[in-house]
Amino acid sequence: MLRQLCQAIHYLHEKNTVHLDIKANNILIDDDDNILLSDFGFSRVLPNKHVEIFVELGTEYYRAPETYSDERVNPFKVDMYAFGMTCWTIVMKTRPSKVDFLDIIRTSLGVPYIY
Repeated sequence: MLRQLCQAIHYLHEKNTVHLDIKANNILIDDDDNILLSDFGFSRVLPNKHVEIFVELGTEYYRAPETYSDERVNPFKVDMYAFGMTCWTIVMKTRPSKVDFLDIIRTSLGVPYIY
């Protein structure tokens, strides 16, 4: 399953496309157990792999820490971080808790909470 997801992301990245919302809820499984990546609402086609953009989208638990800053980031790396968090979620059968994850990121980056 995770291998197919990795292949899907690799295919997108080879086409200079980033998903920007990779998460367990956006993975579909067909009748033949094939993995399909869904919800391309935040995705973008970029001119090359070296472009850095502002990324303020994505699902909180799966967002790369650097996306909480006010700086441009490599969106391909953002996808790979989300892939890693998705793998963690699938293997552990739960998402990381806010206390264990988001508080640590925000504290280390000095990013305030938005209510």
